[in-house]
Amino acid sequence: MSNKLNVTIVAPNLSGQGGTETVINHVLNSSKLNSKIEFSLFTPDYVQNQSWLRSIAPSLKKLTLAKNNRLQNLLQKFFFYASSSADVLLILGVRSILIAYVMRFFFQRHYKIVSWIHFTMVGTSFSKPKLLKYADAHFAISSGIKKQLISAGIDEHKIYLIYNPIQHVDQVVRRSKTDEVRFVYVGRIDYIGQKNLKFMLDGLAQLKFAWQMDFFGDGKDLALCKMYAKELKLDDKIVWQGWVADPWAQMNAVDALLLTSNYEGLPMVILEALQRGIPVVTSDCATGPEDEVVNGKNGYLFTQNNVQDFTKKLTILRNRLDSFEDVDKIMRTTDKFSSQEYDNHFVMALTEIFGQSNQGIR
Repeated sequence: MSNKLNVTIVAPNLSGQGGTETVINHVLNSSKLNSKIEFSLFTPDYVQNQSWLRSIAPSLKKLTLAKNNRLQNLLQKFFFYASSSADVLLILGVRSILIAYVMRFFFQRHYKIVSWIHFTMVGTSFSKPKLLKYADAHFAISSGIKKQLISAGIDEHKIYLIYNPIQHVDQVVRRSKTDEVRFVYVGRIDYIGQKNLKFMLDGLAQLKFAWQMDFFGDGKDLALCKMYAKELKLDDKIVWQGWVADPWAQMNAVDALLLTSNYEGLPMVILEALQRGIPVVTSDCATGPEDEVVNGKNGYLFTQNNVQDFTKKLTILRNRLDSFEDVDKIMRTTDKFSSQEYDNHFVMALTEIFGQSNQGIR
């Protein structure tokens, strides 16, 4: 009989294309984690990118929902929580925590509930921090989220800061060494939403030096962003690449990744850029960037929604590009996010939560 801990990841609201999916993919495919933990996956909402679901750990037990059958999906959700025999439900959605808590009580299930929130819990309409009290413990992917959990009344001793993992890659992207500074953006195309690309375009339009920009990504606001860029007369400086499965493979000379988000969790795109030696200029938004970017060492943080500070940091970067020539130095700033470190934190957290240092996971 296996002495592995049985953990079901409950992951609502996934598209199949984001940074959260990258983290889940790592967890479900990590040989170290899978040697100690028996995983399964429950997605309470329909996942648009079904190919992502099919690609992760083909032998993994998965419970997925139909696209257009609300009643059937609702019944499946309640049945899952009422009948789950998992030791742990590792839950990514705040509302799902409350449902699991209620169903555990009424149907006398014995699973532990651990929150694993991948976005800021302040200033967003889809988060209900007060519901977090119904979880037994909490994984925090950034120091900012840990602070928010404490502010929400969570006992600090129930919070485990584990960050997110970044896979080692051999690809290195060096500086452009041209008269034009080369910027890139990788992510969802949001005009004034989370990614705040209107702000980015406004800032770029105010720069006093030559630059070029590639946008890798897609989204409902793509046409709107293109139209606004045209209004700002930036057409000849921007290339809209669309969604690309591996945008990094198309880059061979980049001076900085730009991110102007209103909020994040722990943005994986920053780690993916740094891992390739690309410096990052990002808003110091809640939460994540403060854990990843150190001013002058691997990029710059600017005050959120302050266009003067944004353009100032871009200008400083442009004037100090020589100081970012050492790509190995930039890459080393991601060491604390390495997959090996992450797996250690993940296992140690569960070990402490369940007091199984001498059995089960060890």
